[in-house]
This record gives sequence, structure tokens and C-alpha cells, in this order.
Amino acid sequence: MKISKSLLWTILIIFPLGQLTRLPLNLPMINLYFHDFLVAALIFFWLKQKGIKKITSNKLFKPYLSFLGAGLVSLLINLNNWGWQNSLIGSLYLFRWGAYFIVYLATLNLKRQEKRFTINLLILAGWLTAILGLVQYFVYPDFRSWALFNWDPHLYRVVGAFFDPGFIGLIYVLTLVLIALTYWKRLKKLRCKILGWLIIPVYLALALTYTRSAYLALLTAAGIIAWRKKTLKFFLLVAALLSLTILILPRRSGIGTKLERRDSLWARIENWEQAVKITKNSPLFGVGFNNYRWAQQKAGYLQKDWQENHAGAGADNSALFILATTGFIGFFAYFHFTFKMNQVGSLIFTTSMFSWLIHSFFNNSLFYPWLMIWGWLLLGLASDS
Repeated sequence: MKISKSLLWTILIIFPLGQLTRLPLNLPMINLYFHDFLVAALIFFWLKQKGIKKITSNKLFKPYLSFLGAGLVSLLINLNNWGWQNSLIGSLYLFRWGAYFIVYLATLNLKRQEKRFTINLLILAGWLTAILGLVQYFVYPDFRSWALFNWDPHLYRVVGAFFDPGFIGLIYVLTLVLIALTYWKRLKKLRCKILGWLIIPVYLALALTYTRSAYLALLTAAGIIAWRKKTLKFFLLVAALLSLTILILPRRSGIGTKLERRDSLWARIENWEQAVKITKNSPLFGVGFNNYRWAQQKAGYLQKDWQENHAGAGADNSALFILATTGFIGFFAYFHFTFKMNQVGSLIFTTSMFSWLIHSFFNNSLFYPWLMIWGWLLLGLASDS
């Protein structure tokens, strides 16, 4: 058990490094990160001690297996369409999604004091992600040259070590939720000065992502907390702070800092329309989990650098991505699983999950590796072993 805990905590320690932990395998369309190997080791040592029965007896195992099965069936049905090599590449992401379930199980079996330590370590991971993001913003604000490596050319926006303001913005929102609800009593009475040192950098980093979907996720989280805690004042305070922040944010050169920008909105609408068209071709089982890149290329939506394009493998909406790749069978299986997770989770998990779902309407954030790790950790911390 000591090895499992060490592996789990090591995943959190390297969490803020984001894309910097990507392994230089030089394999087209295959991205592996150091934490993937840590998760593989975690599976080995956890199973060695607990056994497979500990997994199958978990109350979430059946709904988890239903989506995993739907993803596998979608891949097998489309094997002739994309070939075994492309289907094998697609299956790697399904394997990753399935493997991360062990993060939940390992966290679930921690003792109370160990869970408290893990919560604080998760907060620290989010805080360090914010610090690295702010350092990047002030030291290296011009990210346009990274377009050569098929990353979006951001300018004067926090992208941190994740190279994407949309995904890192949600990490900041989830960090703020975790801080607020973990230290709610102290926050309410403003007793703990250290909370300011925790919250301010994370909120500032969030603001400087200029990511509207993350702002909306923050408002969603604030609304849920206010409703569950029966304090409208909290929501109004967060809404007023966010409104003031939007008013005073610097509008420097670059379209990304203009919150009224419409180009990205129209691009998302076009992306959604493409996902709907791909879904219509195979509505029941989809085109195969993580075969979305091949489907886009075949439909003519991806042309130049379609194999290297970081956005080519997913849609800008997680629900549409699930529909397009696993069809209605996978869609219902996934959201049934999400419903079951919220039944066993705490207020922290429920608040995080709903803000995450709102964010996923504009980004494929439900399947972003670091966010999946965060979600599984929260679920394990929130559930009774």
C-alpha cells in the first residue's frame, strides 16, 4: 500500500508540469506522458495487493464497465472502416480512460488522515499550476511561435505548462472550488490569512486566461455552492468580483484578450455542426472511440497537418464527441455513469462535476487527461471506502 500511495502522490507532484511531461516517442498521433506510466505501475501494485475482486465489487464498476464496453464495441464495429492500425491507436485512449479508474480506487482506500493530506496536495498542485501560469504570462507572454508545433498561437494569455488557456482555466476553477469548500468555515469568517495567498494567485491566473467557458464554469460553481450552503451573498460576491475583473482586465494586442471576440464562437459553432454531421453517419455506435481524427479527415474537415493537429482528435463539445465516436449507446452509458458518480460524491465533487460539464459544452474537457485524473481523485476523496 505504501508504493500505491507514493505513486498516487507522485502523480500529483508532477501534475503542474502538464505537457512538459510528454515523452519524446516520435510516434505520430500517440501522446504518452510520464503520469501514464505511473498509473500503469499503480494498477500493477494495487492489483497485486487488493486483487481484481476489489474492483468488480465497487458500486461504480458496472456503469464504468458499460461505457468502457460501449467504447470497445464502437471500435470493433468500425474496424473495417479505419483499419486495425488506426483502430489500435484509437483504442489507446480508451485504455487510458479505463486505466484512470485505478486512481479513484487507490484514493478511495486511503485512510482519513491520508485523504486530508491528498486534498492539500491537490490544492498545492492547482496552486503551483497557477504560479507557473503567471510566470509564463509575465516572462513568456508571446506563444505564437508554438504554432510551428501545431499549438494555438496565443498572445498575452495564461497557458502555463498545458499550452492551452481553455483547459488550464478549468483547472483553476476546480482548484478554487476545492479551496473554498475544504476551508469553507475559515473562508466564511476570513480567519485564515493563508487562504488569500492560495486564492489570489489562482484567481488572477484564471482571469488572465481570458477564457469565457472557464468564467462560466466559475459562476456555475458559485451558484451551486450558494444554493447548497443557502447563501445568496456568496454567489453575488463572486458574480460582482468576476464582473469587475472583466471590466479591468487589460486588452492588450491579440484577438485572444478581447472577450467580445466572435471568431472563436463561430469556429465552435462550425465545429459542432461538423460533429453532428459525423454523428448522422453512424448514430447508434459512432465512428469508434477516438477515431474522430480519421472521420474528420475523411469528411474533409481536416486537411493540412491533419495528423499533427492537436485539436484534430476531438470536438469542441464533449457530449458531441461522445455521440460522434460511440453513438447514442455510448452517450447514454457515459451520462448514466456520470449520474451514478454524483450519487456517491460529496458537495465538492458535485460542484466540480457540474462546472466541468458546463465547461465541456465548449471544450472536450471531459476527456482531457489531467482533468480526468483530477476528477477521479475528487471522487475517491469524496466517497466512503
